[in-house]
Amino acid sequence: LARFGLGWMLFQQGRCRESLEAFKEYVGSLPPAARQRADLPWRGGLDPTQTAGGSTSRGVTDETVAQLWLAQGCCLMELGDEHAALTHFETLEQLFPGHPRTIEAALSHSELLQRQQRLAEARAVIERLPRRSLTAIQRDHVELRLGSLDVIDGQAEAARARFLSVKDAKETALRQAAFNGLGDAALFLGDDQ
Repeated sequence: LARFGLGWMLFQQGRCRESLEAFKEYVGSLPPAARQRADLPWRGGLDPTQTAGGSTSRGVTDETVAQLWLAQGCCLMELGDEHAALTHFETLEQLFPGHPRTIEAALSHSELLQRQQRLAEARAVIERLPRRSLTAIQRDHVELRLGSLDVIDGQAEAARARFLSVKDAKETALRQAAFNGLGDAALFLGDDQ
């Protein structure tokens, strides 16, 4: 479990290559059944026989697996391995649809699809999220993501409304992103004030 903690810490510090290596060592140290479960995204994603519940031996809980797949997916995205990142996000979303880490994965998944100009898919990922279970901060992130997609889709008024709904968020980074989005929407509308 110490290797997992190291991998998570390195991920939080943005040291993606080192994080992936620590996670690889962690997964390699697991018993075979747990290792097979933890390696699911590396083996191409969801196996129809695999369920969300699984081994909880030696610290391999659903929480651990969700964190592992989120961190690996984000690191792979950062390092440019888009296909592997998408597989990690999709696997997490399919096996743990109500898990808090799934929301983070969906936001990154949508961003990656947007980069690939797969806008309808990017929007669908976000729209599948269960809105009733989102925290206020998560709702703000979702509105920012959808606002970004609205701007690209030419729906500047819809984007403006989404960004306005976040402009008073508690987190400075969210407020800043909302104001940046409002600027993008204003440029699209031809309002340069």
